[in-house]
Amino acid sequence: MNAGQVIEECRSANGHYDVQLLWLTRVARQVMYTDRATGNVQLTRPLSEREGERCFADFRDGVTR
Repeated sequence: MNAGQVIEECRSANGHYDVQLLWLTRVARQVMYTDRATGNVQLTRPLSEREGERCFADFRDGVTR
């Protein structure tokens, strides 16, 4: 999964990763997600700092709405 997909899925209520796990990997700027097809938990490649912050900001905004 590439960074663009991750950012898009951060905005999606039906993302393919468990958003509860996002915070665990913030320092590494990686998103841990569950592949719904296989049920396997995987990590994305590290995001750039800007991508990572965008992703987490979207997630935080979603939580506080």
